[in-house]
Amino acid sequence: MAMGTLLSRLTGFVRTAALVTVLGTTRLGDAFNTANTVPNMLLVLVTGGTLSSVLIPMLARETNDDRRRERAEAIGALVMLGTGLASVLMFVGSPIIARFFALGLRGGPDYDAYVWVTTQWLALFAPQILFYGISVYAVAVLNAHGRLALAGFAPVLTNVVAVGAVVAYVLTDGPSGFGDAAEPSLQALGALPLVVLGVGTTLSIAAMAVPQLLGARRMLPGLRLRPRIRRGEPANRELWRLGRWTLGYVAANQVGLAVIIALANDVEGGVVAYQVAFAIMQLPFGIIAVSLFSAIYPRLSRDAVREDDSFAASVSGGFRLTALLLIPAAVGLFVLAEPVTKILVNYGAAAGQGAAFIAAVVRIFALALLPFTVFQLFTRSHYALTDTKTPMLASITLNTLNILFAGLASLLITDPVMRIQGLVVSYTLSYLTGCVLLGAGLVRRRPGAFAGGLRAVATSLFAALVMAGALVAARTILPERGGVLLDIIVTAGLVGGGAVVYVVVMFLARSRELREVMTRA
Repeated sequence: MAMGTLLSRLTGFVRTAALVTVLGTTRLGDAFNTANTVPNMLLVLVTGGTLSSVLIPMLARETNDDRRRERAEAIGALVMLGTGLASVLMFVGSPIIARFFALGLRGGPDYDAYVWVTTQWLALFAPQILFYGISVYAVAVLNAHGRLALAGFAPVLTNVVAVGAVVAYVLTDGPSGFGDAAEPSLQALGALPLVVLGVGTTLSIAAMAVPQLLGARRMLPGLRLRPRIRRGEPANRELWRLGRWTLGYVAANQVGLAVIIALANDVEGGVVAYQVAFAIMQLPFGIIAVSLFSAIYPRLSRDAVREDDSFAASVSGGFRLTALLLIPAAVGLFVLAEPVTKILVNYGAAAGQGAAFIAAVVRIFALALLPFTVFQLFTRSHYALTDTKTPMLASITLNTLNILFAGLASLLITDPVMRIQGLVVSYTLSYLTGCVLLGAGLVRRRPGAFAGGLRAVATSLFAALVMAGALVAARTILPERGGVLLDIIVTAGLVGGGAVVYVVVMFLARSRELREVMTRA
């Protein structure tokens, strides 16, 4: 699974780079990214983000094969019904959805073209909700049976098919700036490349869902999925009982995301820059934090039922380890935002100003990496205490603040790049607030949850700032421009050298967390 996840992330970035290379930081790129985000938003709203957390333990506890299959069929039927209806609603409501996201463009020269193109892509992307729902459901069934490889490797198919769709788009004379093709713009987009990219993107999700569903059916022979509600089914009641607070949590997140995308659409290329920069910020999160949480969460769940200080110690240890690993990653990303972004997306229609725009947003998103990660840690800590209400209230609060701050940034900032940076600052401040709220809740319930936390943050921050100084000095003497291969070698050398400086400073500072990691290693 780890290999599959790593490969899926790598191919996922190839897909992202391909799209940015072809569509650039343009209104056309904004239209595609906006439309392609909506299926995920509606999927989360329909499933409440609880499907895996409820279905996996439900099936794992059931020892009777027939009863396990019946429970899986009951939940699967509900998923099929909900995601199928959501797909239909998205298809029918695509003109309204497109107009909502284009509010900032109203009265401008691109408004009509943006609404038309976004509407078409929304309609073509609508079936993705059903395919995503099948995928999430099938992965939950596979995980409940200990079959993890397919869950990790299947997304690679999505990325491969999506890249193929981008290639087909270019071959059908889609506006991309390649060869004799027109520069990417809404007005230059023809019907054939629009349909090719739209259908190909949706098929890429089906390419992931189908093999996962076949794998789930092998685990549960005779499994049948029919879109219906089974009245009185205990599995459905348990899904609602465990998921109702989490539904509020994810609903707040999706409302906040929708407003931010609408505000980002005020700036040409704003949605592309915001989402690509967020994806780059997610690289260290996916590599470091996801693995860290996978190791910490089972321990938190075990310690939560004990009456001693073990849970507080586990939270404290997780927080200190997060600071040890994520603070240097955030500082390094801030300093190296330009070369990293150049390597990833400085091609085709995004070369030059487009990549510089994205890099400027990446630099601010680096500041959000630690608050975002700590918020996820604190959320999981509350879940380990079977408390889903507090994270929901914190999510509502932080998303309300995010919307308010982002609205102010959009009103007060006139520079296009700085306006998108302002949206990211709003995101960062809101997650800092969420960390304070959830952290206070943990301290009330388990005093000592942050023992040694301030010292760990201060030590890691000091070492990371020394590392930043070394990186800035190194960049002044290393070659500024070269081929892609030279850029990769230089940036990799900077990352490796920065890591060495950080570890040495932490060692000299007698970091307790570093000693613990080295002892375990």
